[in-house]
Amino acid sequence: GENRAAIAYHPQGGNRTVATDDGGRTFTSVVERGGQALAWWQGSTPDHLVVGHGSGLASHLLSAVDGWTSESATLTDANVSSGADTGDLAAPGHWGSVDVSALAGVPGSEQLFVGTFQYPDYMGALWRGSIDAAGGAFEDAVRITAPGDEPIGSVRSLTYCPASAHPSVADTLFVGTGYLGLVPGALWRVDDAAGDACDIFA
Repeated sequence: GENRAAIAYHPQGGNRTVATDDGGRTFTSVVERGGQALAWWQGSTPDHLVVGHGSGLASHLLSAVDGWTSESATLTDANVSSGADTGDLAAPGHWGSVDVSALAGVPGSEQLFVGTFQYPDYMGALWRGSIDAAGGAFEDAVRITAPGDEPIGSVRSLTYCPASAHPSVADTLFVGTGYLGLVPGALWRVDDAAGDACDIFA
């Protein structure tokens, strides 16, 4: 809604996620853990507020709250304990710490796109799945890859255009990748992003 906003502070600069439902007059803690990405969208029934975390250790990487208000209980840590751990969201065959670096929800559904960044090999992955905040799960996860099954790594930003958008971009996900000067920047387009075809173009 127009009176709502959320901020995820970096783990090294606040390490907390806060939100407001009164236009910014007051902010309330959502989870006592910061992050580098968040998404807040209207699902099929409740709205979903999801925060992406990072860790050098094996840990849960997503927090999710349905129907958040300033009266909601504060989470003490990430609560999505199934399907969203370090090993679940890492690029297959790669190792190291995993940060959730970008999130985008699909309006009217529980679908969520998750982009990750891995260190020290500057890899990562792009995933699509469904969030179940009440059950603490990221379900039906599918890894989206480039032609030839090449990984989409070092994801920095995600922008999703819903099915109601202009036909030229309806159900399209735009993916920005790169890392400083170490991974060249790129922009990917994923057509039929929430569907079965899921075609990707550089």
